[in-house]
Amino acid sequence: MTNSNDMPLAAKPIDRAAHHRKDDAWLDAAFARDDVLVLMLRNGDPFAATDGGLVWMGPEIEKVSPGSPRIFLGQDTSGAPVFAV
Repeated sequence: MTNSNDMPLAAKPIDRAAHHRKDDAWLDAAFARDDVLVLMLRNGDPFAATDGGLVWMGPEIEKVSPGSPRIFLGQDTSGAPVFAV
């Protein structure tokens, strides 16, 4: 888990990667990757750390919130898939 004290999402450029959005097999594989980034949401709002930064998780999200609906946000500049849960 990491936090970002920068402007939410503005500091993490994301390619929307629209060509992957309807490819369920690709999305499943992307969500299972070791480098996946997951933004935690509650009632549509992002979780914030005590310092006010956003809470980003990785593959451990499956232990914290197994089977939760996921939203594909895109890929970061390194190609890592980015989701919201």
